[in-house]
Amino acid sequence: MNNQDLLSFMYEAAHTASRAARENDGPGEIVDSEGYGDDKWDIDQVAEDALVDYMESNNQELDIALKPEDAAWGEDAWLTPKGNTLSGEELGEVEYALIVDQVEGTKNHENRDRYTTLAAINPENPTLGGIEASVVLRWDDTLFFSDGENAYYNPINDTEGTETNIEESEILEANQMDEINYETKIRGQVIGLNAQDYANFMENVVERYELEESEWPSLKADGTTTGDILGTVTDNSIAIDIRALRGRERLPFAQDFAAVAKIAMDAGSKIMNEQGEPVNTDFTEPGAGTAYIAFPPGKISEELKENPSEIIGDI
Repeated sequence: MNNQDLLSFMYEAAHTASRAARENDGPGEIVDSEGYGDDKWDIDQVAEDALVDYMESNNQELDIALKPEDAAWGEDAWLTPKGNTLSGEELGEVEYALIVDQVEGTKNHENRDRYTTLAAINPENPTLGGIEASVVLRWDDTLFFSDGENAYYNPINDTEGTETNIEESEILEANQMDEINYETKIRGQVIGLNAQDYANFMENVVERYELEESEWPSLKADGTTTGDILGTVTDNSIAIDIRALRGRERLPFAQDFAAVAKIAMDAGSKIMNEQGEPVNTDFTEPGAGTAYIAFPPGKISEELKENPSEIIGDI
């Protein structure tokens, strides 16, 4: 397994953050736009404070800097284990730039629908291709991670807060999807005006594959980009998010997308843009959202790659 020390640190940091948040009484009052989080729940701050405290008190001599979720890449806000900050221009001084989503699914109330995620990125290549290690901790204490080459899975069942041995994790591989049928789930952010995008996509799929009503796929969403993309590995799902193409304000940004995308890709899933080309967002771009469609490996994803308009259509 590659990057074992780094992954152990990332898991323990994510675990500490999620534990603190789970023990909080939140969601609490919404903070105003002048305070931390820009209208995010206080629970985010609880998780981030715990994560930063862990990093500063457990310096395993890792050469890292961590970006708070709501800081821009270029800001003088990257935190080091020694408690000082670096600017985006100074990231070349460290080996790994860590981006965090301390509570993916803040507004959810079920632990299976909340996640804490971390992605360790090569500062010289701030794209999906530059992710060296990735951790997704689902709050039912299920760990998913990538060592930079392979994806892994570990059902921790860690109710006492004890450490886990990541070496005991199992290889995670996505199942083939060679047909679309009633077992297929379509996942995404079905909120407000976004809902029409999924109705259009579902219609395209049904017509493209001439599906009988008994074979129609179902729509499923837990309100998180992490859950959507992870479903392409664990739940026979297609995940789609085109908010960035619609000019919507709430988009999947780097902290939502990076960690789980790396894990899903290393497990075999395909993540493409609307042209069927690989997604490789530049995480340094201010406010850069990502439009994507993600499929398990197999015949369906290969068809999309060859001719995406036949499946995506005019959505």
